[in-house]
Amino acid sequence: MEETVNKNAETIRTYIPLDEIEENGKLVREIGYKSYIAAITLIGFGILIFLANGTMFKVFGVLFVLSAVAYILFVKDTILVRLYDDGIVFIDPDRNEGFRIDYNEVAEWNLKNGAVNVTRNDGILARADTPIAYRANAILRRYVPDQETRVLREDQRIDFKDLINKNKQQ
Repeated sequence: MEETVNKNAETIRTYIPLDEIEENGKLVREIGYKSYIAAITLIGFGILIFLANGTMFKVFGVLFVLSAVAYILFVKDTILVRLYDDGIVFIDPDRNEGFRIDYNEVAEWNLKNGAVNVTRNDGILARADTPIAYRANAILRRYVPDQETRVLREDQRIDFKDLINKNKQQ
């Protein structure tokens, strides 16, 4: 979890204890760090290896399945982002603190490089690194569709064909 400066804005530390963050909206989804898709894929891969002929294949297959099951059962998932119907909360699990960004404060958001990135209107970039950042996509598209980086870039893009045609007409 990091809060960094985007453009020329000053860094403002807005972390407060999680129990002091006011939540008026309905919780839509929590996003943590643990990826169940990776664990299930590892189980499937382990079963395929186990079905191959040979003792070593069976041993490795069992090890893959057991390691994936241990991951699912014993590794604690750490919540990094809470998405509400009226805002988003970024959490620093080490300090048990976080900060809230209302959707009307969002200037831009994207899901790049395995992270949820939200830039506030004042230029502060909030970022949560998680391999399951894609889970935020549908919710952010529902509540702040016009602030997605892709949409903003499409609005700013110049249609070069029209520009070329205008130059030819002159």
